[in-house]
Amino acid sequence: MKKQTVSSVISCITSLPEWSKHSKQAAVVLTGSIPAGLSDDHSDVDVDLLLQEPAYAEMFDLIWEAVDTGSISILNPRARLYNEYPITYVPGVNGH
Repeated sequence: MKKQTVSSVISCITSLPEWSKHSKQAAVVLTGSIPAGLSDDHSDVDVDLLLQEPAYAEMFDLIWEAVDTGSISILNPRARLYNEYPITYVPGVNGH
């Protein structure tokens, strides 16, 4: 995986205002075909946030607040109807 992709994903997550509050008990994990070196032009980047349960609801609300204010763009606006995390675009990352 390109260092620029890793940096873009990490900066997207760590730029969220509440991240610093939870960063000691959380992790960002990149999964899927790109980190595995099996990507093609249609690959996406799968990002998992590992949080302790008490932080989950707050981070969930923070992500949706970023969507509402236009800080991040998403692919699945109906996710809110199902109480799911949105699938977001990460600036500087190729893929979908």
